[in-house]
Formats: sequence, C-alpha cells, structure tokens
Amino acid sequence: MNLSPQQSAAVLNHLLRTPAIALVLLDQDGVIQACNPGLCVLLGSESNPVGERLADYLDRAGGLLLMQLLQGMQMQGRVSLGANGLNMPVDCQVLSAEDSSHCLLWMALSSDGENTAELMLKISGLNNQLVNTVREMRRKQKALEQANVTINKLLHLDTLTELANRRSLMHHLNEYLQDRRSSNPFSLVMLDIDHFKAINDTYGHDIGDEVLKAVGRTLSQGSREKDLPARIGGEEFVILLPATDQQGAFIFAEKIRTMSRLIQVPGTAHHITMSLGVTQKQPQDTPASILKRADNALYQAKRSGRDQTVLYQAAG
Repeated sequence: MNLSPQQSAAVLNHLLRTPAIALVLLDQDGVIQACNPGLCVLLGSESNPVGERLADYLDRAGGLLLMQLLQGMQMQGRVSLGANGLNMPVDCQVLSAEDSSHCLLWMALSSDGENTAELMLKISGLNNQLVNTVREMRRKQKALEQANVTINKLLHLDTLTELANRRSLMHHLNEYLQDRRSSNPFSLVMLDIDHFKAINDTYGHDIGDEVLKAVGRTLSQGSREKDLPARIGGEEFVILLPATDQQGAFIFAEKIRTMSRLIQVPGTAHHITMSLGVTQKQPQDTPASILKRADNALYQAKRSGRDQTVLYQAAG
C-alpha cells in the first residue's frame, strides 16, 4: 500500500500516540531497544522496559502467557495474553528492518475485523518507516538521558578543578551524618592554599587558576576511591574520609601537605604550601558543626605559622 508523505505522517503519529497500540523495537537477542508508551499501557506496567529482554519484561509485567506470545511473534495474527487470569485478545505483527539487525513488534488490543485489517495493511506499508521512527525515538531518548547526566554532573562539579563542588559535598556530608546505623568513623579535612591572594595579585588570576587546577589533581591523586575531595570556594577545599578515624585522617592530611609542596606556580620558582585542619565525626554532629570544627583547626594551623596540619582539640 502506497501512502503519501502526509498520510504516512498521520498514521505514524496515530500509532505512536494511541495507548492501545504498543510498538517495540527489538534487537536480534530480543532485547528492547525502544518502545512507545503504549507498551506500558497495554501491559499495565509503569516501569521503563528499555534494555530488558522482552520475554523477561512481559513475565515481570503480569505473568503473561509467554508461549502464546512467542508463537504469535513467528507469524502475523492474533494471540491471547493472559494477565491476572484474564485473556486479552491482541493483534500482533513482526516487521523486519532492511538491515535485519532489528525487528519491530506491534501489538494492539483487537478491535473489529475491518479496522484491524486496515491497520495491519497500513503498518505493512510503513514497515521500515516505522522501524526508523522508533529508532529515532530511542536516539532522542538517549540524547536526553545524556543531557540529564551532563546537567547533573555540572550541578555537582567544580568545573575549574573537576572536584566535587560545595553542593555535592553537603549532599554527601548529610548522608554520612544521617546514617546513624553505621558504627564506622568518618573524618573531614579542610585545607587552603597559603598566601593564595598574593599569588593572584603577583602573577594574575590565570596563573592562580592553574594553581587551583594543580591542587585539584593532587587531591584526586592522593585520595582513595571512596574519599570525596571537594572545592568549596576560592582556595578552600574539603575532603571527606569515610571509615577513617582522626589519627588516620591526620596521616592522610600530612601526605597531602607533602604532595602539595611539589606544586609549582607556573613560570616561577615558587612552590606552594597548604594549611590543613582535621576533625572526626561526633555523635550529635550536623554539617555546620563538623565543618566549624575543621575550620577552627585550619585557623589554628594558619595562626601557628601555616604549612602544617592541626588536629582539632576541644577547648579546656
């Protein structure tokens, strides 16, 4: 059946939007590559099936009579899908793409014979156009998913140093503090670059940015996979250290301080130093209280001459 471009577009739009019609793009292994919303409506499922084997999805979606469906996929015609003890007569057709690497299964709740026959004829005439349209749906869905990943990354990333930003730090810090079931300690290191304002004033902000990037690389290289180094603003950084008591955190901070001495201000013979403050989580801590203790220890390190690590000690 030959359809005009306008007719083809109208039929495609109808198929893609009609809840009673499910379009499923399958690869050679029967894995769902894309589908329209009609699949979930038809099967009464709210989960996104992309990436699952069709047989597994159908089984999970309602205990359907898979043998009948799979037999129906070998031909064009009508099968009954049993869900919750009910039989739903469903018209099925499998359309192969020209490259034969994918096929398109369509399923529609059976209507009267004339309308069903007309619909099957139209679908046959739109074979590869349907396959390509559903492929394009999947491409756009992937692009949207990737865009969401990128946006989420930007929301939680300091773009200059590629460390976590303050938002990400506070999110993880809240999670650690709210996990009252865990008996594991965790510690926090706060640090900043000594005399960083003088670096900016003397050599310019571009050079200052290069120093910040170098510090970011040093923190990433010196941290364990489970640690979270973050830049919280200006030349200030924080590192969350899960499963680490204050003595372990002090040793870690000293390692970072030693590594930082190798960072050279670009185009000069000037090497930087850092001041660091260390504290361990206390039972009633809030994000503000633990950050305040680390900041107090950092202030003590600066007041005592910089280029050193101070472990927080309660007054008295």
